[in-house]
Parts: sequence; structure tokens; C-alpha cells
Amino acid sequence: REVDVWASGCLLSEMLTGEPLFPGESDIDQLFHIIQTLGELSISHRQLVERNPMLAGLRLPAAASTPLVASFPTWSSRAHSFVAKCLCLEPSSRPSAQELLNHEFFIHDNFPETFLPVLRQKVQQEFSTNTLLGINGRRGSSTTDRRGRGSKIPGG
Repeated sequence: REVDVWASGCLLSEMLTGEPLFPGESDIDQLFHIIQTLGELSISHRQLVERNPMLAGLRLPAAASTPLVASFPTWSSRAHSFVAKCLCLEPSSRPSAQELLNHEFFIHDNFPETFLPVLRQKVQQEFSTNTLLGINGRRGSSTTDRRGRGSKIPGG
């Protein structure tokens, strides 16, 4: 969903800096940070703000006085591109999760080809040694609960 793509951009930013991207102390303060960094809200978001009785009389600030690139000059161009795509203010214009997985940020160094086999090996190792999955990781192994009754661990 579009909101999850937005969250991915915020999370990557926080991973790169160790700080929240939009560190507002309230919803209104956070909205101010978003507009200051990314620009004017989309029409649909402006309408939501205007219709919200809690925000009655709120005047939105001038847009984008501190661009993302200027705020984080040490980020790679790939990181800037990824975050910018995720944080597109028009939700319907954000890329899909699949499009993001194919973004240069993830594929420029053959990351999928080198990481996925290692990940599969670690998952298999965890699966085979996890006692919660039964003996040697076999699904559906019988267990005994605290009252001595047998039960089946559901396979997934």
C-alpha cells in the first residue's frame, strides 16, 4: 500500500541517519516538517486537512524550504532516489513494493544474488534448530503442554 511505501522511505532515512526524518512533537508539527522538506501537499491531502475540524484555521506553511538533498548531502544518489520515490506526496504516484525491490538502491551491487542465498541458508538453519517448531524443525510435531496433554503444532 502507498502508506507502507511512505513508511519504507522514512525507515531508510532513519537507518541512514539514526534520527527520525520528520521529528514532529505533534501531528501539526510533523505536517510542518513534511511540507518544509517535501513541498506542498497533494490536493487530496490538503482537502483532508481543510475538512478536519481539529485543524480548523490551520494555515499550511510555505513549501520545501529545505530540500531532502540539501539536508542529507552524504547520502548516495541511490539512497536519495529511493527515499524521494517513497516520499512522493501524491500517494498514487509512489512506486509499488515490487518496483522498489527493483530500484537501483537494491540491485546496483548484485545484492539479491549475493544476499538471498545467505538469507535462505540462515532461515533454514533457524528452522532446523528452532525447538518451537518441534524436533529438528519438523512441522506438525507432537508436543505436550503443561497439563500433560498432547497437541499438534500447526504447520504453516
